[in-house]
Amino acid sequence: MEPAARRRLGEILIERGLISDRELREALEQQRDTGSKLGEILVQLGFMTQARLAGVICEEWDKPRVGLRRRP
Repeated sequence: MEPAARRRLGEILIERGLISDRELREALEQQRDTGSKLGEILVQLGFMTQARLAGVICEEWDKPRVGLRRRP
């Protein structure tokens, strides 16, 4: 699994079973057309609540982001 900082929101939401592939595709299409943020679009389309989206973002933000690379 990739570090949280590099994972995309849509991938995280699908992995958690919170949205379907179809819902993500629909939201991404709308994002391309409008330039709006994906999370805002998912809420506007009714695919998830604002509270649930905020919870997922907070959970991902709190995960450690320590890489395994050594510094030279």
